[in-house]
Amino acid sequence: MNKNNKIRELYNRLHLSWRRRTPKMLQTEEAECGLACLAMIGNFHGVDADLLSLRQRFGVSSQGTSLTTLMTIAEKLKLDSRALSLDINEVSELKLPCVLHWNHNHYVVLTEVKHAHFVIHDPGFGERVISYNEFSQNFTGVALEVWPASDFVTVKWRDKLKLRSLLKNVRGLPSALTKIFFSLFGY
Repeated sequence: MNKNNKIRELYNRLHLSWRRRTPKMLQTEEAECGLACLAMIGNFHGVDADLLSLRQRFGVSSQGTSLTTLMTIAEKLKLDSRALSLDINEVSELKLPCVLHWNHNHYVVLTEVKHAHFVIHDPGFGERVISYNEFSQNFTGVALEVWPASDFVTVKWRDKLKLRSLLKNVRGLPSALTKIFFSLFGY
């Protein structure tokens, strides 16, 4: 293990309160794990975005999101990225947090690498501590590193929730409100 790896390992072992943590986000649709992973990493780096806003802006096909599409979305968020093919012994060299292709049909965020285990944020289940054996069975060997681009600025991608947008698709609302109004005032 070279000097840089030792420093990184020591840094990852420290659980300092001021250290930035990767936020946890759960996917709400089966095919949006990639977008959820990108939202987690984006928020870690200062992109103020929620999953709903990213879904509305970039959409997700029913087949999920390809690695190329994730890289394109990252670029629009002013994040640089690079896809890597590696084996399990090289995982400790990755810039964390990063996206991992998992079990041939899923994406997760790798947040910590320890000697005996790995910590991932799985958008389908939440934070998980994975043994080396389980990691080696599920990791496909593909990772996506993501970091702020040189022209990165903190961007607010959250849409404000407006009452009008919530109520406009509710069937029968005007007549129900009219009935409530008249029942309150005795007409």
